[in-house]
Amino acid sequence: MGWSAGLWWLVAAVSVAAAAAAAEGEVAAVAAAPRRHAYASMMYMGTPRDYEFYVATRVMMRSLRRLSADADRVVIASLDVPPLWVQALKDDGVKVVSVENLKNPYEKQENFNMRFKLTLNKLYAWSLPSMDVFKNMLHELAVGRENPDGADQGFLASYFPDLLDQPMFHPPANGTKLQGTYRLPLGYQMDASYYCECLYQYDYSTFSNILLVQTNRLDFQI
Repeated sequence: MGWSAGLWWLVAAVSVAAAAAAAEGEVAAVAAAPRRHAYASMMYMGTPRDYEFYVATRVMMRSLRRLSADADRVVIASLDVPPLWVQALKDDGVKVVSVENLKNPYEKQENFNMRFKLTLNKLYAWSLPSMDVFKNMLHELAVGRENPDGADQGFLASYFPDLLDQPMFHPPANGTKLQGTYRLPLGYQMDASYYCECLYQYDYSTFSNILLVQTNRLDFQI
């Protein structure tokens, strides 16, 4: 009698443990399922501030997690990013996509700044919404499309020459799907230069010109 009772409890315990493991697996599968939207960032080496960019990327991804953002958190990392950094991001629940550095065909341009050598890696971001666009970008790199600065911003300005003439993007109130190409409002991509220029620039006519140039640049920035 005692032996039978002990066996029953053992079977019950194993069954409960198996059920718990199965439930945990289902939760993990749901958590790992791809979402419709994603926050993606690019990380590559070769700049004077590689570590600072890594820390900033990790802080951003952790902030998104704390906000319970209903989107995947993705980092597109070049193969030369230190493994410890990659593992730390994975430990934070970030999906890390490892990619090879894109060769920059503009290195020998007279005005080229070597610290922008690997900025073309940002083009990988286009592989997320459209592989066709990304592959066409690679083709344009191969044939030497004109690029004023040899970096990502010059290439994107050349690749999307009509972007400044496109309508401004605003999410439709009724949830309908938009078709075509749109510009993001400036507030989406404000950077520190606005605050620096505003703090030190007192000639308002000059400041207006600076804003115009910055606006043109940011419309093409990832």
